[in-house]
Amino acid sequence: MTSDTILEYDKFLEWFQTHKVLPKYDPTNEKKTPHEWWDLNHVRIHQLLKDMSKSNTTVMTKIAEDDIELRYLHKTADTLDKVQRSKKFRVALSGPQAAGKSSFLNSLLDCPGMCYAAADGRACTNSIIIYFHFRGTVEEAFLAEVKFHTAKKIEEIVDQFSRDYYHFHHFDDEIAEATDETRRQRRGRVHDEADVRAKDTAQDIFETLFGGKDFFREAWSTEGYLSKTFQKECERKCAEAISKLNINTEGIARYVAPTPEELFSQIKTFTTKIPNEISLWPLVDTIRYGLDREILEQGFEFIDLPGWGDRNTAKTRHADEIKDTIDVEMIFIDTCRITTENVAIDNIRAALKNLGSSGVVIVATKIDAIPEDELDRCKGKGFDDIKKKIQWATCRRAQAAADGDDDVELRLDRFEEYLKRERTCLKIIERCASINADFEGKFNDLIGNESIKIFHISSKAYLKWISQDRLPYSTQPKLSPGLTGIPEIRQYLLHLPASCNLRDLREQALIEVESYLEKIDRVVNQRDRSDGFQILAAKFQDLRADFIAQIEETVKDWIRESFAILAVVNTPSNSVYRQNIDDLVNKTWLALYPYSTFHKILKEKGLVCKGASISKALAEGCDWNRELSFELEDHLKSWKVRQNHMNDALRSASVTFFNLFFNKVLIEMKRSDCDISSFAIARAKWLPYKNKLLTQAAVLLKELANVQEWLLRRGTMADGRQNTLIPALTDQKFDEVYTAMPAEKPSSTKAKRKYVEGIFSYKKRTMRQLFLSPDQHIFDEAMNLFRNVGHNRTGTIAEENITKIDTLLNRYSETLQNLVPIEYEISPQGRQIRDKLREMLPTLREQAIELQSLFPSKPTLSDDSSDGPITIVDSETSDRDLSFLIQKALAAKPMIQPTPAVSKKHRKKEVELKKEIEEEESLFLPEMPSVTKKRRIG
Repeated sequence: MTSDTILEYDKFLEWFQTHKVLPKYDPTNEKKTPHEWWDLNHVRIHQLLKDMSKSNTTVMTKIAEDDIELRYLHKTADTLDKVQRSKKFRVALSGPQAAGKSSFLNSLLDCPGMCYAAADGRACTNSIIIYFHFRGTVEEAFLAEVKFHTAKKIEEIVDQFSRDYYHFHHFDDEIAEATDETRRQRRGRVHDEADVRAKDTAQDIFETLFGGKDFFREAWSTEGYLSKTFQKECERKCAEAISKLNINTEGIARYVAPTPEELFSQIKTFTTKIPNEISLWPLVDTIRYGLDREILEQGFEFIDLPGWGDRNTAKTRHADEIKDTIDVEMIFIDTCRITTENVAIDNIRAALKNLGSSGVVIVATKIDAIPEDELDRCKGKGFDDIKKKIQWATCRRAQAAADGDDDVELRLDRFEEYLKRERTCLKIIERCASINADFEGKFNDLIGNESIKIFHISSKAYLKWISQDRLPYSTQPKLSPGLTGIPEIRQYLLHLPASCNLRDLREQALIEVESYLEKIDRVVNQRDRSDGFQILAAKFQDLRADFIAQIEETVKDWIRESFAILAVVNTPSNSVYRQNIDDLVNKTWLALYPYSTFHKILKEKGLVCKGASISKALAEGCDWNRELSFELEDHLKSWKVRQNHMNDALRSASVTFFNLFFNKVLIEMKRSDCDISSFAIARAKWLPYKNKLLTQAAVLLKELANVQEWLLRRGTMADGRQNTLIPALTDQKFDEVYTAMPAEKPSSTKAKRKYVEGIFSYKKRTMRQLFLSPDQHIFDEAMNLFRNVGHNRTGTIAEENITKIDTLLNRYSETLQNLVPIEYEISPQGRQIRDKLREMLPTLREQAIELQSLFPSKPTLSDDSSDGPITIVDSETSDRDLSFLIQKALAAKPMIQPTPAVSKKHRKKEVELKKEIEEEESLFLPEMPSVTKKRRIG
């Protein structure tokens, strides 16, 4: 936008005639990123599939129980029009509270009133809500499935809220030491803001459970908390509240409504705190919200996560677990704070480490929230011209008012409003360009020269465009629908699954339909059937069973070997790591913090964010879990170096082994006693499986490598998340130290308790026992947990992928079995059905040809269409198993030796030496003029 695009007064009057009243914005007319998927005639394709399915299932009725062929055909025909998506695109929406995530969903899904949100932050979404595609009736167009926490999870939640409330009101009792000095230190203590918020949240929940403030106060007592009778009563109240709802055996309550407003009225208390209503959101695990929208129909699931800063650790970690399953994370940040807020930068970095640049989208919200006085101060190209025009319009309007010319005054008033809107748009464009420039290169250490997608939106303005059927000029938002950013981000999202959706529909409409017609032809005409296929099917079944058994056994051994190094306890390196952890606990955790600070860190399970405490010792915050994981980092990275070597060997061996199996099937079938015709047909149908097998093997290897990267991030906390290895171990230990109290002296009374040992010293001793015990050191516990989690997770991934490989081979096995002559008597009804199917077959083939014509041509792979050469292998490997091939690959390439363990003392000396060298080198550098050092973020 430039000064040349700003209309003069006379041109504005012409323009205004076409913009006096504008219709509601229609998103169905939005342009999409060019792709073959959008060029398809979807209506005709689905109609053909539906017609084929209906015509076939209508014919196949009253099928005999033993007529396996017809039953199989009927089952296949019934699913012809049901396209199976190979993938769901899961998108998580994260960001600070009141950043505008819920408002964005209202806009993206063109559904005002669907999400309950407020800009002041007092009505932010507290539950995890998943939006998915649902096509119901007119009366049940919108669906909500509210899933509640398990009894065990509710117990954990109640315990945390009870502790928050008790801690706030009994802090002095908790930290009391038997010295006057400590009492003097406690005078004038002020609660942290985080503690106040935690207390308020706990109180709100308890008042909801007990039906009011007075009933809660009557139920609460210190003795009840310490004896846990209060917590048990809360758990009973929770179970009672849930039991009053209409829930199924899975703990899910289902709600439907014809409009989003009506559905919201039913579920609002499950999403956030609603004044003067019983709000059960703390008991909710997730809410699945279903509605019919084009973007959801493309296979998307949008997950609205609670805002950052939630002190409920369980909920925060649950959100992190969900992030492990997503494809894209959209991070929403207020435009005013987007490049300066450290929490936002840290979360962007964590997302990039997990998903890469292609999986992270930054959304700057509230782009039009610009104060009028700031706009008045804008100078430069475009702004100066607008300012002159505004001044001219103001003077002319004043003159018209003095002359009593109301029409001219009104026209000038509109012109002035137009100029101010254009000024706002110009400022927004300028600010967006500035934000993009600030982000350029900020994360090069993580993503190199790749870029991150950044969108700038105003949900508020967009919602105005879709909330009224007609918008007079006076009520039109300052931003046009296009400038709100919502159409642009919708276009971007819709393009993501296009290739995957095209592949799935092509698979269904072409490959599955063609396979189905071939089966009909074979059933009704008894074509290509031969006893030779019985021989081939039996031979292939033996080869398949041996192939799968080898993969299962070898991969299981490979996984066991992958984590075997972590089971070795007594090594020089491990002794160094244990000593480093001993130094961390003894010389930092137990030496640097006063008792009140130490106690708070324990209560927060080792994590206190920057600015969350008024304690000077916590001015920069602290993360004991991250400090502990740092001491494991070198050891886990050494494991990953060794693992990369094993991955390369498995990759090389797998390619060879799968090729050997493919060729062995061809050779063994040729050697069998089947007739030449059967072998030729079986061979032609087997050739396409070469690429399919190698592709599936590549998927297995990639997913195993991804799990290893995930394990390394979780072990080192490189992504900054708390649902990781160390917190899983330390949570309970921190709790035990927090609640640990020494035995009381015989002279102790309820009014004045006396202990045989100082509380602080007792807690220190307890921490040393829990973390540094030689028999159960935290280092050994961490390695055991890492090994167990890694073994289980990789084992699950391997099992799932080997099952897919077996399923793929089973399809070929079924193909051979279908060519075996039938051995049962066909009933008269069965013959009639076959006759009708035979009559329908030409029509079905015509429909299949039309279907094929509706898709763009696709190049075929050579192995899918030709015989393809049989790979020649040396005699040493031609009859070897996968284990032998792995060992051969390992021996062929020596492993890079990992960096040895370094003690904290030696590490400190290295840092000091490096600093000395840098200082010496700086003496020989020419003196440079001083410059203002920019603050580095990230």
